[in-house]
Amino acid sequence: MCDEENLVMPPVRWRDLWPEIIGLLAAVLIPLLFLVFDLAERRSDLFPRGGMIALFIVVALQFKALSDLNRKHINNAVRAKTGQKIQSISVTRTDLGWLTLLVAIYASAISAFGDKFVNALVKALYL
Repeated sequence: MCDEENLVMPPVRWRDLWPEIIGLLAAVLIPLLFLVFDLAERRSDLFPRGGMIALFIVVALQFKALSDLNRKHINNAVRAKTGQKIQSISVTRTDLGWLTLLVAIYASAISAFGDKFVNALVKALYL
């Protein structure tokens, strides 16, 4: 049985999660770069596709997170069997999960409504 005295919070710093942070930054910046290209050409071609690329990046990051959690689960089973304290999920990893959710919503909105947004922006900027 797991109770508070047998649970350890692992110290995870943000810099330990640099691959995930770079992935999230890429997922945010790629659609914005494609938006600039679309505005320069006055078309709505690339921006929604940038949202799909961002969604792909988010899915890859979530797959990695699930793999890490599965490894943690197996390691915790070994720790519990040997009488050691098991590790909880760090606050940093939990915050990264929420950030990933926000980027997924951002990317979904771009892929669904990006063409309408670009068309409205082109009309507003170039009238």
